[in-house]
Amino acid sequence: MLLRNSILSIFLLLTLLIGYQQLDDSKTAQSDRNSFFYFLDKDLSDSSWLLNTLDSLKKYSTEQESENISPLIKLLEGNYLLQKNEYEFAKTKFDSILYYNQNALSNKFLAETYLGLAKCYRNLEIKDSAELYYHKAAAMFEESGANTKLAEVLNTIGYIHWQITHFDSAIFYFERSLKIKEHLPDIDSYATTLNNIGTVHYHWASYDIALDCYLKAFEIKKEVNNFSGAALVLTNIGLVYKDTEQIDRAIECFFESIEYAEKDFDNDIFGYIHHNIGSAYLRTNIDSAEVYFEKAMQYYAEANSIGGIIISLKGLGETQIAKENYLAAKEFFSNMHQLAIDNNNTLRIAEAKHFLGIIAKKEFNISLAKKYLQESILIAEEIKKYPLLRDNYKLLSEIYERSQNINDALNSYKEYMRYHTLIADSEMEKRLSRLKQNFEAQKYLADLEIQKYELQKQQFLIYAFILLSTLLIALSFFLTRTNKRKKIINAELSEKNRLIEGQRRELEKINNELIASNAAKDKLFSIIAHDLKNPFFNLMGYISLLREGSLTEEELNETLIYLDSSLRNTYSLLENLLDFSLNRVRNIEYSPTIVEIKPFLNSVIEGMQNQLNQKTITVKLNISYDTVFADISMLQIVLRNLITNAIKFSHPGGEIQINFEKEDNKYLLSVIDYGVGIDEQTKVNLFNSEFVKTERGTLGEKGTGIGLKLCKDFIDKHGGKIVVNSKLGAGSEFIIELPAE
Repeated sequence: MLLRNSILSIFLLLTLLIGYQQLDDSKTAQSDRNSFFYFLDKDLSDSSWLLNTLDSLKKYSTEQESENISPLIKLLEGNYLLQKNEYEFAKTKFDSILYYNQNALSNKFLAETYLGLAKCYRNLEIKDSAELYYHKAAAMFEESGANTKLAEVLNTIGYIHWQITHFDSAIFYFERSLKIKEHLPDIDSYATTLNNIGTVHYHWASYDIALDCYLKAFEIKKEVNNFSGAALVLTNIGLVYKDTEQIDRAIECFFESIEYAEKDFDNDIFGYIHHNIGSAYLRTNIDSAEVYFEKAMQYYAEANSIGGIIISLKGLGETQIAKENYLAAKEFFSNMHQLAIDNNNTLRIAEAKHFLGIIAKKEFNISLAKKYLQESILIAEEIKKYPLLRDNYKLLSEIYERSQNINDALNSYKEYMRYHTLIADSEMEKRLSRLKQNFEAQKYLADLEIQKYELQKQQFLIYAFILLSTLLIALSFFLTRTNKRKKIINAELSEKNRLIEGQRRELEKINNELIASNAAKDKLFSIIAHDLKNPFFNLMGYISLLREGSLTEEELNETLIYLDSSLRNTYSLLENLLDFSLNRVRNIEYSPTIVEIKPFLNSVIEGMQNQLNQKTITVKLNISYDTVFADISMLQIVLRNLITNAIKFSHPGGEIQINFEKEDNKYLLSVIDYGVGIDEQTKVNLFNSEFVKTERGTLGEKGTGIGLKLCKDFIDKHGGKIVVNSKLGAGSEFIIELPAE
């Protein structure tokens, strides 16, 4: 994008500097001006490169004291501001060109300047000045032979007259524009003017001419893929059907136009389509009509279309009349009337007065009804709106007849019949019927072509599918035969690979377990070696003392007590080690029996009485069930280890509590002490056989760290579980859950 803008800037700069050294009519200058005018037709509103170029031109103009380049800069600036919707600033630039340089400029340059001013005045809604400058631009374009621009300007002038319902003037300019466009390559623009001519004839109730124009324009819009334009023209075709009493066909046209409009969304066109659908439904479905008029109002409001808002007010007012809600209808038409006056829209003023006359007639305000209808007639005669004149005279005839004013009633009825006959001209009806038939025939042929195309496409797809299916079947058969052996081999390989992978994972798992087990075993043996070596050194030392006979009786008693304690700890250590090794090596068989719990607990406690006495610790039993189904040897080892730990970590003079109960389908055996407790980190790995950690008791007692691992192994064999609840400094509770069934 940056490169493109830079190239455009350089091109424009060179064009201005080389081609406009003097504003003459030479062929070279003319060619350069054509290059320059190319830029005026482009979208300049977002061109930041243009502003940089203009700054460079201004600097060059000042340095070279060049008068010729100044109007070019202003014309570019004016068009840039115009596209940015800054109309007052743009107008200032264009006025400045005319004030300082008017006599030195070429016709085409003047025409572009007039055109810029006309667009400014039109957007500022100063219509008289806008039309004046459009006429000046048209004259200059005509003199310079710029037919494309001339045709567009004439079309715009015609549209301005059409907006204020000066249909005679509008048709004059539309036809002049069309005559020029017939020789230009832009057929889309030609179709737009053709549609505009059709719209004027529609308002004049010349439905045959209108439909002829619409049909030609519609075909062109479809050809050039101008979908919004096609939607607009097709809606106008529907209006002809509606006003000639073919409501169903009109509604078909309106809904078909929505399909075109959706391809190129425009709020104004959607509002126009929905308004006309509402108008068609007025005669058959008032509620649907109101819905479509409200939608039209929304679209027009988003498009900021005053003309659209006016006709939406008309449609909503008509629905209220149909519902006999005259107060609401009067409000809609009063707003429509005022908005039409503010925008100098004489057709809509006449229509608003017509409907206000109908409301006054319904409310039996005869004088006000006549006033509105007569005012409407005056405007309608001026703009040649024959259907409106017909309807006004019919209403006046009814009012005069009700008032017993026979002469005026008769005269009004004659006028009604005159306009009715004028609209329903037999020749026009024939032409209109023929055009409708042609349109329907074209549509039928187009549908046939579409069906033929779809049929051919379906046939092609069927043949292609058959051929492709045949090829696929042959290919599948070939691949099946050639790949059958390959699949078998691949399956065998996959199975072997799966087995190898499974074996590899199993070996890896076993290897990891062995590594962890060896590491734990090494640590365990290190601890055991240390813990066994120290007692034996002490024993050897005390035996030497005893052999020498140098101890007093008191020292002898103390030594014997110590030796007894040391031997018991060493025995307990060896016992745990043997149980642990036996379980790991031989995988002790689980043999459960019914165990009387109270004698069993007393037996275990009695075997540990010396340890309890050494720290003056008492044991309290709470037994609420008599028996347990367990392996008595394993349970004995488990309980002995738990009580040993409770003694080890209890303070002298403390208490150990042992509870047993049956709860639902499980036995609960718990050992509780009130000693030092266990920290959270130690508690997490307490039963992990790969994590060996020893802690000294309250009197320095040692252990191997394998007792609780052994407990967990034996409880697992029972299908139970062991859990611990502990708080540092408050003691510990070990709970054994065993299945009761």
